[in-house]
Amino acid sequence: METISRDELFKMLTSEYGYSKKSAYAILDYGTRKPRYSVMVDLHQRGIIPFTAWLDIKSYLNDNASNTETSRTNESKNLPKAEKC
Repeated sequence: METISRDELFKMLTSEYGYSKKSAYAILDYGTRKPRYSVMVDLHQRGIIPFTAWLDIKSYLNDNASNTETSRTNESKNLPKAEKC
């Protein structure tokens, strides 16, 4: 599965799937709503969000964000140092 940020998923829910901003917040921030079954299946089939992640989407996105930040930090450490002129 590819990694996706909360903001990217928010944009996807509002633009591609037609959710209002209020509904998208309820899904991602509060966990009080779930997207339509067809949306969950589509995101799973596209390799974006595993179907089981919707049980606790907030934790999934937080873990995903932590892993992304860690990998970005490690990538920057591996860059060669700039040479002095």
